[in-house]
This record gives sequence, C-alpha cells and structure tokens, in this order.
Amino acid sequence: MYDTNEAQCEAVLPFTLCRSNGGPYDDAAFLSGWRLGVLDATLAGLGVSALADSIRPVEYAQADLIAMARGYTMVVEPSRDPEWMSVTFTRVQDDC
Repeated sequence: MYDTNEAQCEAVLPFTLCRSNGGPYDDAAFLSGWRLGVLDATLAGLGVSALADSIRPVEYAQADLIAMARGYTMVVEPSRDPEWMSVTFTRVQDDC
C-alpha cells in the first residue's frame, strides 16, 4: 500500500521492499525506480515507434536519459495535474 495526494492505493503486486510493507526502502523512490525500469524495458522492446506516458516531475531527467539511451526523443505535453507530466517518446529515425 502507498499514499498518493488523493488516496491510498493497494498494489496488485505488493512491493515488499517498501517501508509501507516492512521493507528498508522509501516507497516513492522504489516506485519511481520500478516505473522507470518498466519505461526502459518498454522502449528497449522491438517495434515501439512512439509511446505516451505520465511521469512525475522528479523523474524527468532520468526518463530523458532513458529515452536518449534507447534512441527516442521525449516531449512534455501540458498536464492538468502538477504532480504528473504527460510525455511522448518518439523513436529517432536512423539515417542508415
């Protein structure tokens, strides 16, 4: 279970390493790492030419580095929620 501004959420897969479940790691840091790992794995997959997603503002720099490492550009779109950023990742076409 972890807290957001609006509500408390129960994860389908409990993150037993998070403090809220008795683990040693900060919940927000662990969740960011998990989300960014999923983003990296998705962009590394074959056949992904574009992806729209939401990230937290504190994840911006790391998400941008992941995008560059995987051959994507990242564009931030307007968002109504200050806690989240709407982003679009687009594959950079190879000239070769």
